[in-house]
Amino acid sequence: VSILLIITSVILALFILLHKSRGGGMSDLFGGGMSSRMMTEWFACRQIPHPALFSAATMAVYHLLNETVENGEFRGYNVDPIADLYIFDPLSIVLFSNDKVARFFSETLNYADWSYQLAFDFGRGTIENNGQNFSLKWRLPGSQRWHLFYNYGNHGEGGFSYKIDQERAISLGAGLVAKNLVGVDDREGEKVRSLTTNLVTTAGLFYDRNNSLMASLLYAGKLRSKVRLNLYPGLIRIGSFSPGLFALVDRDNRWTLGLQLHKVPFGFAHRM
Repeated sequence: VSILLIITSVILALFILLHKSRGGGMSDLFGGGMSSRMMTEWFACRQIPHPALFSAATMAVYHLLNETVENGEFRGYNVDPIADLYIFDPLSIVLFSNDKVARFFSETLNYADWSYQLAFDFGRGTIENNGQNFSLKWRLPGSQRWHLFYNYGNHGEGGFSYKIDQERAISLGAGLVAKNLVGVDDREGEKVRSLTTNLVTTAGLFYDRNNSLMASLLYAGKLRSKVRLNLYPGLIRIGSFSPGLFALVDRDNRWTLGLQLHKVPFGFAHRM
């Protein structure tokens, strides 16, 4: 009984950390660590001096901007960005600087960045289809094709992944996602931010090639974007032209369509 309690507590803690503030905590630790490692290798491949230093500086600026946006107009004490910036972010860089750790996440857990295709709607002045997600696939013992699967970040879907052949796989999962953040423990006269979240159900279908996401369909009926379809560059080809496409359907059944072009850091969106 005590062993079962420990395992259950660890799993619960992981899920809470994975979804803290819509994907902080462990997302920063593991996802940020993988991103920093990949960025270090990118700088090194281009023979830029001190690649680890450039990577750490880039990640620090990126995460500081992210925490600034998440903090919004709040002024006061807020534990969330302190934990992310001073604990999880430095630990992530140290953790993934170890080759054995990086190899374990890459080869055993098939860890990958499965983020959305960010786009600007210049007509409305908004950013659409933004969000960072990560996936894990752990091969089941005795099977060459079936894997336990988990996709987390802005969404959280757990399920199974089936390897169609040496390159392609399809994954299906369901779970919970944070709908919004709710303030709790607001003590009069004290500017201390304490938040919890409302969770709603979600489900997703994913298709990847060599662990690179090629298409995803997500459904969460109570979110602002209840349906989210992403078709990534490389899936559809017209000669040498291979765009990324996405479609969002909100709770009022309004459609937003988007186009992502190769080698352009952002796409273009338009609400129909």
